[in-house]
Amino acid sequence: AKIPNAIYPDGTQLIVSPLSFAIELVADGGDTPSPIEVEIMLPYLYDSVYRIAQLGGYQGSQEEYYQLASQLPNAVETANKVQASATSLADSAETIGGSIADLKASVSSIDGAVEGINQGASAIANSATSLGNSINEIEVAIANAVRYVLNTEV
Repeated sequence: AKIPNAIYPDGTQLIVSPLSFAIELVADGGDTPSPIEVEIMLPYLYDSVYRIAQLGGYQGSQEEYYQLASQLPNAVETANKVQASATSLADSAETIGGSIADLKASVSSIDGAVEGINQGASAIANSATSLGNSINEIEVAIANAVRYVLNTEV
């Protein structure tokens, strides 16, 4: 017999009572002139859900129990909504985490590009200084050449 009982994990107590009958079941008619058909109703003990709750440790009144039980569908619906929100929040957090990782990679790339630009700017500045020095040397050389030409014609 499967009897509702809240102290079991699935809420059902299985009771097996083996009985010994001097009856042999056979596929054909057997040795009796007419087969015997029997309907047997197993004993079943009915208990209210309130009583089952009491057996499980509930200590409130029956009215309180049924009032609480009537709120159960709303509590389940709320719990499902909270679960859905938590799942959505976890998915959003995972997406944000991926975006942060992409952003860090982009910042790292930008840092590398800025360092490259700074190195290029430094190279340009060095080249400009070198070019300025070369121009000064050319100007001095031209001035010396002009003085030489002026001194030799006079």
